[in-house]
Amino acid sequence: MEEITWNNKIRLLLDLVLKLNDTFLQASDLDDVLNAVLVGITAGEGLGFNRAFLFQVQEHQGISRLEPVKAIGPVSSEEAAQVWQDISDRKLSLFDIMLNIKIRAFSGDERLITLVKDINVPIDESDHVFNASLNGQCAVHAQCDDTSGLQGISELCALLGTSEFAVVPLVTHQRPFGVVLADNFITGRPVSQSDLEALHLFAGLGSIAICQANMCSLMEERIVDLQRLNAEVIRNRGLLIQAERQAALGRMADQLLHQLKNPLSAIGGMAGLLARKTDGDSIVKKYTDSILEQCGRMERTLDEVFDLSHTPDVHYEDVRLYQLMSASLEIFAYELKRLNISASLDLPEPEPVIRLDRTYFQQALVNVIKNAIEAMPDGGSLDISVRHEKSRVEIKVVDSGLGIARGHLNRLDEPFFTTKSHAMGLGLSLGKKVLEQHGGTLSVKQNSSGGATVTLSIPTGDSAS
Repeated sequence: MEEITWNNKIRLLLDLVLKLNDTFLQASDLDDVLNAVLVGITAGEGLGFNRAFLFQVQEHQGISRLEPVKAIGPVSSEEAAQVWQDISDRKLSLFDIMLNIKIRAFSGDERLITLVKDINVPIDESDHVFNASLNGQCAVHAQCDDTSGLQGISELCALLGTSEFAVVPLVTHQRPFGVVLADNFITGRPVSQSDLEALHLFAGLGSIAICQANMCSLMEERIVDLQRLNAEVIRNRGLLIQAERQAALGRMADQLLHQLKNPLSAIGGMAGLLARKTDGDSIVKKYTDSILEQCGRMERTLDEVFDLSHTPDVHYEDVRLYQLMSASLEIFAYELKRLNISASLDLPEPEPVIRLDRTYFQQALVNVIKNAIEAMPDGGSLDISVRHEKSRVEIKVVDSGLGIARGHLNRLDEPFFTTKSHAMGLGLSLGKKVLEQHGGTLSVKQNSSGGATVTLSIPTGDSAS
């Protein structure tokens, strides 16, 4: 007879699994999955327990505890009769119930939670009945006259008004998620061994569904993060285009400097020499004066071309500094990977909100980061950190690159000064100008272990943290 009962249980469980799978496919989040698990345990077409309580692992101040989060089932025999009659009258199948978990009869009555609201069990209490099930990943059949020495059984029996109950574990990715307690408070039907085994199997399936729900939730978060980063890259790709345009303009200016400045100086010098040796009324003097005038005009034009470090008028706004820094570093994600450069951001809370010009300050930061990356053609490390002191914020960009010659340190922020054959020498110069425009400073120093540190210091002004 027991074998027939167990076979029937197996068939029932398999049928329940198929129906539960349909529900899980339509479940929108973890809460729906948990509700479906509790419905499967308590519905008549399911495992048929009268009530089910979910105790989930919660973190509080570094301590993990099992606390009640959901409960399902009637609180009295009168309510149970009404619920079962309602299901019968409406001809609801288990599938219908599980797809309509929010109906009154299976809404997770707060009155049931109230029964166990004071139960919280630290998961390191190995002798508690909950932890015996969770740590051993086994089903526990608890009875009031239990002599196993497990703690919490008599207390739970008194609170629930029952003489016995079953406890099964929920485990996700080899980590404890919680336990389910089920009993037959209304009918008083004994919990058989086959009931216990079926409940354990069903809890295992529920654990798999919880894992899937958590993974889906995590994937959705990652997708949102990727979409946000993609939007930042699209929004900031103009910075790279602008940097390349500056590079092209810098190379052009460099060519003008060498090809025009020196000959122009020679022409002006010779014209001046001729002017001093001719009479004031002679035609030669008029020509030499005209040559000197035009040379002066050309030199002023060249000076305007060379003055590429000029920063236009700024437009201030409140900017979240960490968000701006993360977006700036993300621009170079491909370059960092290609050059095998490890990058880190040290951003201590709270995040400063600084009043500055987002476009020009980010352009300065991008140029500084670009400069550091170009100093590490064979790989290395890039560490960016923030220190918030009183009314100023310091951003340090530290690279492990080729380092800086002692004689070059004081010239790095000069326009067009560069030690790179392919660069224009405007990165740090532009950064310095932008920082000065914001009332800040930019400094560069050689690291004792190699590489360089660029420090951007800026006043917080009317910032809010």
